[in-house]
Amino acid sequence: MEGMMLYAGYSYIDAETTKDTNPDLVGKHIRNIPRHGIVLRGDYEVRRGVLSGFSLGGSGTYTGRRAADIDESFDLPGYWRFDAQMGYAVTPHIRLGASVENLADKRYFTHAFSAFEVWPGAPRTWRVNMTTRF
Repeated sequence: MEGMMLYAGYSYIDAETTKDTNPDLVGKHIRNIPRHGIVLRGDYEVRRGVLSGFSLGGSGTYTGRRAADIDESFDLPGYWRFDAQMGYAVTPHIRLGASVENLADKRYFTHAFSAFEVWPGAPRTWRVNMTTRF
């Protein structure tokens, strides 16, 4: 379909400590690195007709469960985050856009360093923008 773009990606990362001055850490997973990650994205841009220049897009990103500290004493849970975008090319050089990140307003955690330092992800976030090309 003209104007349609689809993307997909998957990652598998088995990140573990192989050498360290502290032998208790050898063989443990490195904190904040998920074993599995998935990205799915689709964009559609109208290229002809009255709505020419209008675009819509959406994405889903999965971040898998991961160790939250170097001792693997607790894990951060995996999560899905969904985003949506729309835009309009006013001229060949000016584009207006709007987006919503974390559409479901889901609570999730991006990373941690210990049980006392755990960072939450952003709540639903709305953005508007203007892009210029020259």
